[in-house]
Amino acid sequence: MIPREKKAAIAALSGPIEDILTRHAKGIPYQNPLTDYFGVPLSAFSSAFGLARGYFRNLVKPVVAGIVGDGYEQQQGDGRDASTLMLECVIPNDFDQATRERVRDLLKRM
Repeated sequence: MIPREKKAAIAALSGPIEDILTRHAKGIPYQNPLTDYFGVPLSAFSSAFGLARGYFRNLVKPVVAGIVGDGYEQQQGDGRDASTLMLECVIPNDFDQATRERVRDLLKRM
């Protein structure tokens, strides 16, 4: 490497490297697409956490935002008070529990 290029490389990389080292020393995860999405260091989440987080961000949040944004219109014959409706998410301990039959059992027990 030519000395001039070496100096330019050091100048260009010094700031980002110092920032990464400072973040690491403070325990702040380095930001990348995965840590941005999951909100935790990659070593801190299990595949179940990732799956649940993905469902929450890609399904639950948009659905709730759509309901709130569009407004809930009570359907004819629905005697429930719309102001008391709640969305409850149940995340199973393992995939064997994520079946329609288990969901029906949960609904019956409510």
